[in-house]
Amino acid sequence: MIKIEYIIHTDPKGGYWAEVPAIPGCVTEADTLEELEKMVRDAAEGCLFAYLEQMRQQTTSKTASTKFQGKHAVVNL
Repeated sequence: MIKIEYIIHTDPKGGYWAEVPAIPGCVTEADTLEELEKMVRDAAEGCLFAYLEQMRQQTTSKTASTKFQGKHAVVNL
């Protein structure tokens, strides 16, 4: 399990929103604090997955152009 710090903000229109400083662009919103915690988990997982996929694609395109045969590993979160 990974611990992820997030910052909670109150929305002037009601509810809350949160940002994950360690993952640029990772934000989410919810009506309650309980729901927000679940949403932060989902958002962080989605953002990390998207980042890893982007890095995999960049690595794949680089290895294809340099003929490097490296090892690729995936970590379960």
